[in-house]
Amino acid sequence: MLYIILWVALSVLVALYALARGHSYINVLGFLLLALVFSPLIALLAAALIPPSETSLIDKGLAKKCPHCAELVKPEADVCSHCGRDLMAASAS
Repeated sequence: MLYIILWVALSVLVALYALARGHSYINVLGFLLLALVFSPLIALLAAALIPPSETSLIDKGLAKKCPHCAELVKPEADVCSHCGRDLMAASAS
């Protein structure tokens, strides 16, 4: 019984890790099911290796898209780390 409780607890932790990385809720549910059915370790590796989608990062406020080069940058950024252009001037106009 202890192993089942530990398995479920680790599976929930993997799902929370995926949510913290910025994955969408559907992906988090998928990681939870993967952990419950196969292994929390396999699901943890998948959650760590599969990058979160751009739309989920933007929706959660973890990133914004540069209007010049369309690459994702941190929401606090004043200058795009990819193209080097000023993001503050683009948001002011």
